[in-house]
Amino acid sequence: MLNKKIVLANWKSNHSIDQLDSWIRAVARTPISEKYHIIFAPPFSLIAPAYTCIQSQQSYISLSTQDISAYPQGAYTGEVCAENLKSLEVKYAMIGHSERRKYQHETALDIAKKLEQCIENQLTPILCIEKKTINELANVIEKLPPKTIILYETPEYIGSGSTEPLEQIQEVVSRIRSTFDRFHSTISILYGGSVGMNTPATFFLNQDYLDGVVLGTASLHEDEFIASLQ
Repeated sequence: MLNKKIVLANWKSNHSIDQLDSWIRAVARTPISEKYHIIFAPPFSLIAPAYTCIQSQQSYISLSTQDISAYPQGAYTGEVCAENLKSLEVKYAMIGHSERRKYQHETALDIAKKLEQCIENQLTPILCIEKKTINELANVIEKLPPKTIILYETPEYIGSGSTEPLEQIQEVVSRIRSTFDRFHSTISILYGGSVGMNTPATFFLNQDYLDGVVLGTASLHEDEFIASLQ
């Protein structure tokens, strides 16, 4: 478990460069950027300007992609590979999000290939897992890099304003740890599912068995995001 709890801000396919600058400046000015390990996952189109703004603010905010290609550099039109992102100091890559499984029909084998690309390019994976995919993913993954982050997401709660009961979250987190223990990786587990909408992020950050949270809708506006972490 990390010394600082992790807070992942996932903008999904929202916002433009107009909102980017004010969000980063506002978050960088608050103590939360030092209290928590803030990971920011904007759309691909905003990765480069986000990098520039973070550098100008000398901020502790880290960058993540919301996805990564299963392929290396090459003739893969439309793909964004891990190597393309090195110069922008992207440290993390989300892989296997439930929305990609739903809309892009990604399989466990696709996710395993993306994990391999993370390992080859020294990107820390943020491996997204649902209750129903724990065993499926564990069976196709050959290894996990050190300090892997696992995002336990609950699609039935995403965007609903409600969150899964704590006792159920704790039960699944325990199952994830025991299932992935064989990889001998230092795993950090985050919870995601309407965090910050009606329940402050701090409520989950205060749970000892969680290493952090992900905010989606509640991360889109800097005031709401900051308030949920105070």
